[in-house]
Amino acid sequence: MDYGKIALALAAPQASARKARELGSVYVGWFIKGDGTSDDANNLRAAFAFALSIGARKLTFPDLPMRLASTVEFNFGGLSGFTIDASNCRIMLDVGITQGIRLVNGRNIKAEFQFEGGGQFTKTNPDNFYNFAGENGVTGVDAAVHIRGISSMELDVRANNFAGRVIEIKTANAGEPKTELMNFGKLFLNNVGQSFFVKAGSGLGNLGEMFVIERNGFYIRADDVSLPYYENYMYADLNGCRIDTSTSVHLGTILIGDRGVDMIRIHNCKRVTWDEIFVRGRALKDIPNQKGVVVTNSRYVSGRITSMDLLSSVLYIVDSKDVVITGSDENSSAAFKVENTSADNDDISIDFHCETGAGTINSVGTFKNNNLKVGGKLLRLLIQGKNNSVFMNRLKTIQDTNMTSASDSQNNVTAFVCNTTFSDGQPNKVI
Repeated sequence: MDYGKIALALAAPQASARKARELGSVYVGWFIKGDGTSDDANNLRAAFAFALSIGARKLTFPDLPMRLASTVEFNFGGLSGFTIDASNCRIMLDVGITQGIRLVNGRNIKAEFQFEGGGQFTKTNPDNFYNFAGENGVTGVDAAVHIRGISSMELDVRANNFAGRVIEIKTANAGEPKTELMNFGKLFLNNVGQSFFVKAGSGLGNLGEMFVIERNGFYIRADDVSLPYYENYMYADLNGCRIDTSTSVHLGTILIGDRGVDMIRIHNCKRVTWDEIFVRGRALKDIPNQKGVVVTNSRYVSGRITSMDLLSSVLYIVDSKDVVITGSDENSSAAFKVENTSADNDDISIDFHCETGAGTINSVGTFKNNNLKVGGKLLRLLIQGKNNSVFMNRLKTIQDTNMTSASDSQNNVTAFVCNTTFSDGQPNKVI
């Protein structure tokens, strides 16, 4: 179907067509009904096809509501340099659309969108939060913007009461440019299902500043990613944020709460750093296993954590190496827990201040905790199982430190080096 010819015949008068050619821009208002109830998907496709047919490099949307009942794909065909300005157009996506706007196969693309209402994020499949299956996404999860095979992109998005996934980024198909060099501006997302889902290769770039109220946090599976600012106050006992199988991820300032079970989970990653993560929890009776930052099977992880309000564990480290964390907390029952399930923990350094919570170091089965350093101020410290060199350096505990360990014959070398001051002011003995 030749949408360009349809547009010329039905929508755009000759004067408008001449003007579009002169300005290099097409006004979407020539094509759509813009009443918020009629389906404008075909009309929007016609506007884009017309722009390509006359060599225009920009689509400008009117200040009107626009309903889309099916996916509208902007396939740039490898084109470099195209702008989509929908900043004043309130786009409403039908529930069950799966993907609303699809941006594929282009370079140096700029886009700005505004979404209002619609979308879905069903939990019939508990893995929906972390899944992306095939070209058309996951059944039961609607994405507002889908990006694939775009090299160098600037994106700004506002979304309000959109129950689905706002941004979805996928690895390029064969023959398309590499999905890379994203440069997102400020994203304001209010009451959305999930802010963004990234499953791409290396060199993804800067995901911008995000101000979010949502149900399901974010998911990153990519390399060379930065997220300088992310502010989100989740509600309902759904999923938090997850960084999975990624290398070289830097987070700036992250503010997150209040009802995710695991607020931020870092799994199977290398070189994940952050400046500061602020986590705020809920009463334990609401979410008994709520954790702040969870690090599993990862290496070279570092940053600072500040938390408050009764998390069951502010920091939880499992099967990881070369982790350096500093932090402070008010009112949590557990400051941190380090344990293993399938591998040793090696070279873990924690300096934490939490007068209401305990720190726990625990080994399971044949695995050990090797070369752990603990400092700061805790309610108490519990050391259990097989541990090879645990150093407590300038650690203050309000209650006694409790140490239970396997015998030397089982443990090879076990050394607890303590420089701990208790409430009575007496230093702890070396065991």
